[in-house]
Amino acid sequence: YKILPATYLRDDFYLNLVDYADSGNIGVGLQGGLFVWSGCATKVTRAFELKEEGEFICSLQFLPGSSKVAMGLNRGELSLLD
Repeated sequence: YKILPATYLRDDFYLNLVDYADSGNIGVGLQGGLFVWSGCATKVTRAFELKEEGEFICSLQFLPGSSKVAMGLNRGELSLLD
């Protein structure tokens, strides 16, 4: 097994900050950024970062059969990333 350190994971029961993709990647929303961990390459990349202070990701989900990820933000917006 592998331990993925997530020091800045927001402690809120209603947030969905971790999701698993069909491709084997794991997405994690941490402190205003989306990080993707590739189990095959054992590499973490920052896929997205919010610009304004105080903004954060509330939910994320990889779309089935795709590399796209949908993110819900605390200001009520939805973003779709490739």
